[in-house]
Order: sequence, then C-alpha cells, then structure tokens
Amino acid sequence: MSWKPGVTKIFLPNIVFKMVRDDNLPPNRVAFRIPPRLNKLDIRDYLWNIYKVEVVDVRTMVYATRPGKKLPGRPRIQHRGRFKKAIVTLKSDFHYPPPIESFEFASREEQVERRALVFRRLAGWKSRPKQLMSMYVERAKKLEEQQKKEKEEKEKTQNTQVESKSDKKET
Repeated sequence: MSWKPGVTKIFLPNIVFKMVRDDNLPPNRVAFRIPPRLNKLDIRDYLWNIYKVEVVDVRTMVYATRPGKKLPGRPRIQHRGRFKKAIVTLKSDFHYPPPIESFEFASREEQVERRALVFRRLAGWKSRPKQLMSMYVERAKKLEEQQKKEKEEKEKTQNTQVESKSDKKET
C-alpha cells in the first residue's frame, strides 16, 4: 500500500509547524521545526491537506534538550524541550518571505522613555496611562502643526509662481 495525497482528512489540527529560515538550503527545500511525535508521513500529509504543497522527500532530525542551569538551592531548570527538525524537499521552488524589519523609534528620547516605562513595569510600578495619553496627544498635535505649516508653505510657493507668471504675461 502506498501513500496517496489527500486521503487523510485533517480537522482543526493541533500541530504547529514553525518555518526556519535557512539560506544554505537549495531553493526547493524548506526547513521546519515541528513536534517530536510527528513522523514523515504525517508531515507530508499535513503539508498536502492544509497547504496543497507537493512533497518529494522528507528528512527529519531529533534534537535533545539543552541542560538547564543549576543554581544553588534551586532545582535544575530545563530551558528548551526537545524538538524535531524536518527538511522538506518540494516539487517546485520555494522563496522565503522577506524578513520583518525591526521597529525603530523616531528619536532617541522616545526610545529612552519607552525603556524607562518597561523597566518601571518590571520593577513593580504601575504604568501611568494618563501621562502616556497626554504624551501621545502632544505628539499628534505637533504633527498636525507641522503638516499645516508644510501646506501653507506649498500654497505660498504656488501663489508666488502664479503671480510671477501673470506679471510676465502683462509685460
């Protein structure tokens, strides 16, 4: 008996496939981090039934847990559970989506304010939403004022251009 795509029905799977970006793989291969209980046929079935992706080959590797730190007077802590990595060979080429750009603050002051707020929360202080709201309102007002000034400047330059053209026509 051979494997046939689409035979197994999957209803609301409780499986998480995390795509792992690996630039060393050829364009028709994709790496996933998956739960250890899945086998190669499950992986192939899942990709076909959910995403309609034709799979040529599946290779899997099981990674053990990393040993945790042993602190004095405390039990050993496991940092990461074991997982399985699957490298799937597809029938057609696959291109990774572009990486998400990191969030950047408008100014250094904003970044310092945000960091202070986060540390205050971590230290057990309550955040002050009124202060934050007033800060956001002030920023919005400044932006509106800047936009108004830019519009006025554009109108002035357009008016001077129109006047200069009318003066040239009169002479």
